[in-house]
Amino acid sequence: NFIMVARDGVTEKSTTINSLLLDDEIDQQNFIRGRYDATQKKHARAKKLIQIRPSGEESEMIHQLWLDRYHRHRIDMAHRHQYMALSETSYQNVVICQPQHLNRSGKIFGGYLMKIAYELARVTAYRFIGGLSDIYDASVDRQEIIEQHPQFVSSDEITFEHPVSVGCIIRNESVVSCTDTMNVMEEREQMQGEFYEGRRAMMIFVRTHIQEPGKSEEILSNVFSFCFVVPKPKRVMRRVIPLTYEESMVYITGKRALDQTTRIAIRDGSVFAQYL
Repeated sequence: NFIMVARDGVTEKSTTINSLLLDDEIDQQNFIRGRYDATQKKHARAKKLIQIRPSGEESEMIHQLWLDRYHRHRIDMAHRHQYMALSETSYQNVVICQPQHLNRSGKIFGGYLMKIAYELARVTAYRFIGGLSDIYDASVDRQEIIEQHPQFVSSDEITFEHPVSVGCIIRNESVVSCTDTMNVMEEREQMQGEFYEGRRAMMIFVRTHIQEPGKSEEILSNVFSFCFVVPKPKRVMRRVIPLTYEESMVYITGKRALDQTTRIAIRDGSVFAQYL
């Protein structure tokens, strides 16, 4: 699903668009679904952690993580095949914006920014699961290779905080924010907190920082989020663990995005719903 906006070419402010005519039941259902998704996005923006503190349930979840690590000793970070610190999942790439990436407004095309952010997110997903399989091994079934590699599910709401100009230095920073879906948490509760090996999904955030020509400081330009699933991972997918308060806020934001992706996938009957 894409949300498009209309901007006046002269004033560069938002402008009105034509109304929709709903001719049949399918159009009405799509309209209702779109309106529901737009409402959910507004609610999510109103609950951003920079504006409001985590809910009681989310605070309890972080507290239980702390207890599992320091008191109950259920989470042992020395078990590298099971757990990974959130900060250790981070990767970066750096590029300089070129004139060929300009849009009609004289700024860098948003699709280009999405492209390089997605490429970094995909590399992060591959690194997180332990790398690519040997695609040159003739004995390996092609379908098996596909199922062992990350598959893109969806991209959550993308925010463009600042326009990007030619000559800007772009630094993308990725992180695996969460691997705990709603189903994973339910299974883990039934196992009384033991490590659950059935993880298949991950939410990856990419934050785009820009340094404009003639300036030395960086500013946040964009925030991207990408969900990937690995249907049949060769290795057990690790659980991402936040170790600081800041990382906990990233984890909560990722958990919210992952839960929302799960609900939409189930509602729409997506083939990826079984892995979320």
